[in-house]
Amino acid sequence: MLALNIEPLPSGSKELKGYPGFYRVDSDEYRIVYRFDANEDLRVSRSPLEQVTMGLVTLC
Repeated sequence: MLALNIEPLPSGSKELKGYPGFYRVDSDEYRIVYRFDANEDLRVSRSPLEQVTMGLVTLC
């Protein structure tokens, strides 16, 4: 997750449909969901794959 501060859009990251500015990247059994805006601090949530939507609520 710390690498996202250096490279906020790594290969394998995808923008979430219906959530502009939100991206996801998979890491082992976790999906990392984050909001990226070059003018703001990076906001990150890491959840097991089956709980990703709950993590989105905390980022919004």
